Amino acid sequence: MDHGPVAAGADEVSAAVAAHFARQGQQFHAVNLQAGAFNQQFVRALNSGVGSYLASEAANASPLQAVEQDALSALNAPAEAL
Repeated sequence: MDHGPVAAGADEVSAAVAAHFARQGQQFHAVNLQAGAFNQQFVRALNSGVGSYLASEAANASPLQAVEQDALSALNAPAEAL
């Protein structure tokens, strides 16, 4: 008795493959959400670090510029006296 070909997706193998890919899709979606959350945390940490870095650079730049200007003035004083 010949029943003919089975319609595409109607056999056990197709059902198992479809279930496998559905699980893979769900796992990919979950990992993708985790990666997005990590990315947001990483960007926030970088932005926080940039703010701290810029604040410390600004605080340290002023005293160094004054020292540099004083040193240049001391070196140039003899030449300016001429």
